[in-house]
Amino acid sequence: MSDLSNEPVLPVMCHLTNAEFREREAVLLDRFKEAVIETRETSSGFLYELPFSDSSLSLLTEFMLLEKECCAFLHFSITANAGGDRVSFELTGPDGAKGLIKELFSQ
Repeated sequence: MSDLSNEPVLPVMCHLTNAEFREREAVLLDRFKEAVIETRETSSGFLYELPFSDSSLSLLTEFMLLEKECCAFLHFSITANAGGDRVSFELTGPDGAKGLIKELFSQ
């Protein structure tokens, strides 16, 4: 676990119950981390490469819908080329979000 003491406090306002949160942690985040082919650090967050497939796009949609309940400060961007085999998912946020993104979502 990284030391986030020097980073600003972010507005993490989760509207999920403890049981819902635990299920999300156990299932969705594990599925996300397992699907990631490559991770690259950006200036304000991370770029995750996943296979360009129906299952990856469904996973990213579910991921974004759940994360907006806890981390409304996050920014999501999905990019794909029609002829490519990967989809890029960029996860960024305001100053201080990068450490939290790394801790929660990166392998």
